[in-house]
Amino acid sequence: VDTGLICGGVLEVFIDVLKPTQRVIIFGTGRVGKPLGDLLSFLGFKIVVADPNPDLVSNDLYPYATVRAHIPVEQIEERLPELVLEGDIAFITHGVVEVDYKALKTLLKTNVKLVGLLGSKRKVAEFVKRLLQEGIDKEVIKKKFRAPIGADIPADTPEEIAVSIATELITLLKGGHIKSLNIVEELLNQLGDSK
Repeated sequence: VDTGLICGGVLEVFIDVLKPTQRVIIFGTGRVGKPLGDLLSFLGFKIVVADPNPDLVSNDLYPYATVRAHIPVEQIEERLPELVLEGDIAFITHGVVEVDYKALKTLLKTNVKLVGLLGSKRKVAEFVKRLLQEGIDKEVIKKKFRAPIGADIPADTPEEIAVSIATELITLLKGGHIKSLNIVEELLNQLGDSK
């Protein structure tokens, strides 16, 4: 930068843009939730964990978690929103269909940025239909819900699935492009065409 001074000095400026650390909520801390939490923590994300099983949200399992919450199934609608801060990203990795659906529907009504669901295409299709039937706005579903969550890589083990999810998350946050497993928008378009 030219300083405009008679001595002709030069001023070099370094600007470091600091962004707040992204918070991630992991609901369901079992087979995939644990390696996902470990990996995302290693990558610098702030981790919040929640599960209906109190043994799966212990300090021993998640020493890096900023919040560890035992939320019984019957309290999901009441207590899960209390964990959410604006702009959070949530992943549902629990695996029990009705528990996952209750968590998904609850989270979509909050100010999360994104909700990613681990599950089969059949499960995702059923969830999208139910959400629409129960009055969740199509645009909210399209904007916030991604499922099956993860990059389209040959992932089989819980650790590989965690890498797939982390890959999609990083790509979304940094504006990159990958082949995603997400079929939500496609399902919404199909359901819109069938009416």
